[in-house]
Amino acid sequence: MSPGDVWIVKHPVYGSEQVVLLSGALYNRQARVVFAAPVRTLVDSQGYSVPLSRGGYAAIDSMRMLAREDLIEQAGRLEEMDVTQIKIVLSVIFDLDID
Repeated sequence: MSPGDVWIVKHPVYGSEQVVLLSGALYNRQARVVFAAPVRTLVDSQGYSVPLSRGGYAAIDSMRMLAREDLIEQAGRLEEMDVTQIKIVLSVIFDLDID
């Protein structure tokens, strides 16, 4: 997992999903994220919510996050991001081994 990877975020109450762009390296099970939408929560592979602060760090309790192909196109509309210039991981489970 590296900067430029796309993650899916889900609102903890309304259930709406949006796309975020990872902008920094993982460190101590945390990841710097840049929000493409005002969403505050990641949802891990077991369905648990992981709270985020805007432009802050997200603690990753589950070592696997799921990216969905059907939401990737939406990233280009959320902000003026050129999705051809970022690393897009489609329909894969990230296996995060943090030492």
